[in-house]
Amino acid sequence: MLSKLAAFKHIILIVLAALFIRAGYVAFFPQPAPEADAVEYETLAGNLYRNQCFALNPGVPTPIRAPGYSIFLAGISAAVGDNYLFPRLAQAVLGALLCLLIYLIGCDIFNRETGTLAALAVALHPVLIVYTGFLLSETLFTFLTALSVWFMLAAIRAGKYRDGAAAGFFFGLSALCRPVALYLPFFIAGGLACLSLLVLLFRRGQRERAGAGGLPVLRTVLVWVVLLLVFAATLTPWAVRNYKQFRAFIPVSIGGGNGVWVTGYMLEHHASWDDAVAAALKKMEPFMQEPVTPVVSGVHPRLAIDKLLLDEGKTMIRAHRVEYAALMLSRLPRFWFTSHSSAFGIDQSLAEYFRNKQYVPVLLRMALLGLQAIIIMLACGGIVLAWPRYPLAAVPVLLLVFFSGHVAIDPCPRYHLPVVPYLIMLASFFTVSVLKRGDSPVVPPAPGGR
Repeated sequence: MLSKLAAFKHIILIVLAALFIRAGYVAFFPQPAPEADAVEYETLAGNLYRNQCFALNPGVPTPIRAPGYSIFLAGISAAVGDNYLFPRLAQAVLGALLCLLIYLIGCDIFNRETGTLAALAVALHPVLIVYTGFLLSETLFTFLTALSVWFMLAAIRAGKYRDGAAAGFFFGLSALCRPVALYLPFFIAGGLACLSLLVLLFRRGQRERAGAGGLPVLRTVLVWVVLLLVFAATLTPWAVRNYKQFRAFIPVSIGGGNGVWVTGYMLEHHASWDDAVAAALKKMEPFMQEPVTPVVSGVHPRLAIDKLLLDEGKTMIRAHRVEYAALMLSRLPRFWFTSHSSAFGIDQSLAEYFRNKQYVPVLLRMALLGLQAIIIMLACGGIVLAWPRYPLAAVPVLLLVFFSGHVAIDPCPRYHLPVVPYLIMLASFFTVSVLKRGDSPVVPPAPGGR
């Protein structure tokens, strides 16, 4: 009992520390002005708040961008007014609550020590702190994904339909924040099913309980059916809106065509990423102007160019299948092994900093790279040591694999941020296991406090 109270006190202190650090950072340190994606999010939020229309031009519905983050910004504006500080403070709260969720997930899958260490590392991770100040969807999406995973684990461990429904709802909100999450619950379900079968082959004594959480198979399947039905129901209102406005099936938003075309162009013309992006922008230029009046006949120009880019990109990729596989593999190291130093304003090459005798940015970038390298190496050890706890312990691994899929289209390193907490969790499990050498890694995991 005393150990539980002590653990509870520790996680409360970690959450409060995370909140204090993030709130202090966004309140007292200079923050970047919105640019690129952030400008569109802000414009969409402003039109939602003032004109009750999801649009870049007032009164003209648009199919671009997922609505979740703009609704988040619009809700804050409606509640407390227009000020960049308020959404950043809200993101500070979400960042702190993320630490609590990582603790609960770590306890549920591994043990209390792993959950505590992972929560502390997430609270202090410099990149996650800095991104609190960006008006981008990463912080909200990372929180919603963690909430989805927590409810999903509870559902497949205890077989409660209400937890499955909650997981489906939050997976739906995650997809409405970032469309990549449209495929996430299906990927996890398929991955856990395959791993459950593999576990059965190696642990023959557990054949009668084949569910991922030790439940009978039928109960596990029904929980997933509930989860996926609620997930689909959560997306339905926005999909109906899109069909009414654009006469096309768009579950969340458009926008994937650009990355597919850029990748295909690189393969077709042996071009660099920058050259392919420049070619894509030139091709898109005639279609990029948002209509100033609602499109009542024909196809929305952004929808037309997205479909054109998608079709042409697929054609180019199919013509270079082997090269495409090699390109994806070559993108993986850069996707994961990065410093995110541009988030700290360090966006010049190391040669330029050395030439100008600016050594502090060099040291900071190297420190961030070193931190990322250490986390990745420890996480690899955690993946290996977690095998006795599979299939549930494979959930963080499945998340890492799923988000690595960005290398197929757009390998922007920023896109791996939502799963950095799970990378940290696996690294924490390895660290705890090494420090507790006398303990067996197959001890049943402690409950997550549910």
